[in-house]
Amino acid sequence: MMVVAFWLMALALFALATWAGRQLGLIPIVSQLLLATFGLPLLMLFWIEPHWQLSGAQLVSPVWLKSLYGLAFAIVLGQILSDVIDLRLDRQSLKIAVPSFLVPFLSGLACAAWLLPEQTWISSLAIGLVFAITAIPVLYLYLHHIDYPPAATRRLVQTAILIDLTCWSLFAIAQGSLHLSSLLLPLL
Repeated sequence: MMVVAFWLMALALFALATWAGRQLGLIPIVSQLLLATFGLPLLMLFWIEPHWQLSGAQLVSPVWLKSLYGLAFAIVLGQILSDVIDLRLDRQSLKIAVPSFLVPFLSGLACAAWLLPEQTWISSLAIGLVFAITAIPVLYLYLHHIDYPPAATRRLVQTAILIDLTCWSLFAIAQGSLHLSSLLLPLL
């Protein structure tokens, strides 16, 4: 019951952060990211863990929550994809995607090799991929909010999708997962 209470409170906090952000002239995604970055960790540290005796792992462990999250994410991503996906791949998207992937990916690999030389190659690869991966919903919401031109938004989101698919596919291959279902999982 406390887990349900926490998540209802978190939803209310996000609604409040969105309203307060608008009052301050912030776009909704910025105020929500600020709450997620600073507000929720402080709430966990000073209230939820000591007073409610709930850890972060306990808050995200219920099966119903994972199912609800998966459903919500699929709906959000489906809405974004229906808005911006063009079945024909744009050459401009590839021109943006290749350097946009390679530069942060290689930077991540270099950082991993420099700062964590004792790590395995798969860990270094994971760090490189984390540097390269994008947040498609955040990118879309930001571009949509600033009234970015629809064609340019479509191109940038297509680019982000290509980068994400590349990252997840490389990670699946690096883990030794050559089963078609594992390699196609990012497409779902």
